[in-house]
Amino acid sequence: MSILELKFHENNSKYNRDMAEKDEKKYESLKAKLIKLQALADRGYQGEAENAKRLIKRLCEENGVRIEDILREEESPRRYRFKIGRKAMLKTLFTHCYAKVTNSEQMRYWQITRDEVEIEVTPLEYVDLKCMFEWHRANLLSDLEELQKNIALAYVSKHGLFSDRSNDEEDAPKPMTAERLRRLQAIFALQNNLNDNKFHKMIER
Repeated sequence: MSILELKFHENNSKYNRDMAEKDEKKYESLKAKLIKLQALADRGYQGEAENAKRLIKRLCEENGVRIEDILREEESPRRYRFKIGRKAMLKTLFTHCYAKVTNSEQMRYWQITRDEVEIEVTPLEYVDLKCMFEWHRANLLSDLEELQKNIALAYVSKHGLFSDRSNDEEDAPKPMTAERLRRLQAIFALQNNLNDNKFHKMIER
């Protein structure tokens, strides 16, 4: 084989390897997209589920694959990384989401960093768990932010931490809206759950 023929053979082999890698990446990307869509089709709301089914059918027809074959390939568990957070309540939330998705009472995990873990789940379970945890995490943190504001107001109200001076303009009654009523009810309910400890002045005037 001449030098030119050898060089052509090497270049041709490299081209074939590059094309094979590109095809593999394209296929893996397609699989990931189809798996996410299948999760929506199985567990999404009616409109989302119908749209997901239509997209699955179109992508399968365009790429000459069957969703059944894709899902059969992806039944084996793999290790996936999740960023949970450092707070104990978020770890508790993640554990319960895992139990809901996998129908398992115990979770085996590998601690990667202080706020990241790896667990073994199937690709479909990974998509489902990731979506579920991220939604509930955001929802829980939103509830906690609102709860912290109400607890602070409940505490101030219970212990009478207000100025003794009156300001007629500030003290004028505000209109009672449905939102204001809901918040006041939440604050009064929280007051009943606070402790009854009393502050005693060190120096009496």
